[in-house]
Amino acid sequence: MDDTKINRMLKVIYLLLLNGNMSGEQLSRQLDVSLRSVQRYIKQLNRMGFQITSRSGGYRGGYRLNLSPEMKKSLLELVYFSPIK
Repeated sequence: MDDTKINRMLKVIYLLLLNGNMSGEQLSRQLDVSLRSVQRYIKQLNRMGFQITSRSGGYRGGYRLNLSPEMKKSLLELVYFSPIK
């Protein structure tokens, strides 16, 4: 079954909640989409009110979802996906 755009965007949120920082390349591999698609999803999520920041660099680089620990827990309870292949 093909993923819809909204499903992939929710997976971006989910992956960032679980992993903290993730590079665009890591997200694109997990979602099986291009890096450009990941960039578009991040831009759209930011427009929707999610505070996703990007940072260049090795260990601490990548995208990060900026939420309080309480909000992260609440979102993890609301958004569930079966294991990502």
